[in-house]
Amino acid sequence: ATYYFDTVTGEMAKGQKNINGHWYNFENGKMSTGFTYLKDQNKTVYYDKDGRMLYGWQKLNGATYYFDTVTGEMAKGQKHLGKYWYNFDAKGKMSIGFTDIKDQHKTVYYDKDGRMLYGSQTIAGKKYYFNPFTGALKK
Repeated sequence: ATYYFDTVTGEMAKGQKNINGHWYNFENGKMSTGFTYLKDQNKTVYYDKDGRMLYGWQKLNGATYYFDTVTGEMAKGQKHLGKYWYNFDAKGKMSIGFTDIKDQHKTVYYDKDGRMLYGSQTIAGKKYYFNPFTGALKK
């Protein structure tokens, strides 16, 4: 386990701490790594092997995730990032392929880069049509 002690007071760090421009988290003094739920902020973030909070697009454990570039919060659900719509499941993994958006009663398709497709598309040799505004698959 890694711990941090204040360079002036010697006090053991607890909770979130900005050290040299990077955010770290110390649970009972122990530095956090990996996915971490911050209860007081009601968000999940990710700390790399060196304990630094990650931001933006990240490839982790073979899946793609997005962490807010300001807060570090892991994306869940549909997000409009740049020029495209993306979807992230309840565990933050980016969706690829046909995906049911239950609360909107539609099926959409996300390409290999996670971007929602619109209009006429050929997928695995089959033709499909997706609404040009909502991305909903025409049944």
